[in-house]
Amino acid sequence: MFVDLGRLRAFKGSQNYAIPDGVDLKDFPSVVILCQQFGVLISPAELNFEQTS
Repeated sequence: MFVDLGRLRAFKGSQNYAIPDGVDLKDFPSVVILCQQFGVLISPAELNFEQTS
């Protein structure tokens, strides 16, 4: 199960991507940056949700 957020915009710096309506991030334990063309995993990361008061 995955959601494609689009192409990587750059290889440096911060990037923001819109999460499509109806997608609950709590359904996904991690994110990955993957080069589909070459089948190469570039960077995985766990998603953590902080409680705010």
